[in-house]
Amino acid sequence: MSEEQVQDVIRNFVSALESENLGEAVSFFTDDAKCISPFGTFAGKKELKRYFEWAHDTIQNLKMAETGVGVLTSGDSGIIEHKFIGTVDDIDVQFLVVGLYEFRDGEIRELRMVFDRLELAEQAAEGWLPEQAVEAVASTLRKGLE
Repeated sequence: MSEEQVQDVIRNFVSALESENLGEAVSFFTDDAKCISPFGTFAGKKELKRYFEWAHDTIQNLKMAETGVGVLTSGDSGIIEHKFIGTVDDIDVQFLVVGLYEFRDGEIRELRMVFDRLELAEQAAEGWLPEQAVEAVASTLRKGLE
């Protein structure tokens, strides 16, 4: 694949995912593909679709905007830096996501998504107890930096 083709597939996949065309989104993957995210590892198209459906159910009105370096490619691999923007239970959230793509025969063989679940939890926590619980974890992890 050319680097331009890698960039096109990544951007077309992101577009299909954003538009909730999950059948099309999954069509960019090999049958034995894996998606590794902070929420787990999902293998095969059926599991990928289940994960993408869950993501859309969890983060409503999901939009993705390229940021920083955008899409970088090297051979049959590519990286995209983008911001996910949406709502969780009517609370606006946005967080940085880096997606690392490996291709085989023109299809995505593996996607590794990197993002900060704690940042997402800090934004989405609502109510006294959830907010206190998330802040307690965040404070423990920031100890010595403040």
